[in-house]
Amino acid sequence: MDAYDYCKYMVETWPNRWTGSIGEKESGDWMEEQLAGMGYETRQTRFDCPGWEYEGEELYLEGKPLKAGAQFYSVGCDVTGPLAAVQSDGKGGFRGEAKGKIALVKETETTDVIERNKILLALESAGAVAAIMESEYPDTYSTKMFRTPESKLPAAGVSGEVGQKLFAAVGKEARLVIRARQTQSTTSNVFGEKGPAEGPVFLVCAHHEASPGSPGAYDNAAGIGVVLEMAKRFSKVKCDARLRFVGWGGHEFGALGSKWYVENCRDEAEKVKRLLVFDGVGAAEADPQIMAWGGEQLVEKVRAYAEKRGGVKFRAGTGGGGDATYFVPIGVEAVWVSASRWRLGDLYGREDHQWRAAAPFHSPIDDMRWIGREAMAREVEIGMGLMKEWLGEFGVRCEGES
Repeated sequence: MDAYDYCKYMVETWPNRWTGSIGEKESGDWMEEQLAGMGYETRQTRFDCPGWEYEGEELYLEGKPLKAGAQFYSVGCDVTGPLAAVQSDGKGGFRGEAKGKIALVKETETTDVIERNKILLALESAGAVAAIMESEYPDTYSTKMFRTPESKLPAAGVSGEVGQKLFAAVGKEARLVIRARQTQSTTSNVFGEKGPAEGPVFLVCAHHEASPGSPGAYDNAAGIGVVLEMAKRFSKVKCDARLRFVGWGGHEFGALGSKWYVENCRDEAEKVKRLLVFDGVGAAEADPQIMAWGGEQLVEKVRAYAEKRGGVKFRAGTGGGGDATYFVPIGVEAVWVSASRWRLGDLYGREDHQWRAAAPFHSPIDDMRWIGREAMAREVEIGMGLMKEWLGEFGVRCEGES
């Protein structure tokens, strides 16, 4: 199997693998089996996380069904009420009347999931019976525009097309049914490693779970595919470094897996010389992007590497992002490889100049249609190239063909 095959297998075998779900556990076990079969020392660390049991949802406008998706950690419900449009006030609150109503919010009028979670809590406090958010995507929706187990207000997402119908029907009656409940669960980080314990540590990683109701091809089965192919190629190499390949769990709930690792395995984490993250790769029609956090020397070397390859975009990171977020503050230098972003209008063939990801991630249509075998191979070669440069930079001796 190559990176594309690993990605495809995950998507088709576990199309539902949200944080703490059975699918996430099984996909993590499978990843550990792959690494063990390559000869790596493997382990899984399990830890508590918010759980969510989810079976489906229904949305009706004046008795007519519309497509919707329950939001991550939404409570179950069967509620009916008039639709009411509310607007973000930019401070985590909202403007408008929501008591006894199903509140409508536009994703494009909010900033990030943290603000949207605050809006959901504010709507709950104001006495709304449910919240529905219109996605920026015209033909699908993210299942984690809201994402907080702190709220007991039912929440759903709809596409831009459905959202237009709902906003045009403000004041009319809608019914929302969500079959779900909040629970407690566990998630895990999957490790495969080789090489002398005293050698310099290089960590290559991706998260193995996905947003609820999403096959998670671009985000992030493709990242796991790249990590596994790199692990396979390095399994044939004997070197003086400690190579650690990791699949993080709980990423879609705030990079929970990498956060847990840094906080609970601090001594081990601080020994990592370089962190290489793959998140959102393999998009067939997008160019790769590399972001680097660390000292000036690393940033300039990665910039030069990107320029040397041609077609690879580079950006110096600030503050840490994704699964690099918790490593950068403890002094670990990190590089994040992803597919570069497109304008939403380019993706859907319409006028829209907002920059968005190269595929509709966190959505029910994040499937293999966006992923290309050649693009996956390109991302693998970028990773291998970076690793070989780093091994040489640290004077690591290697034997064998990768």
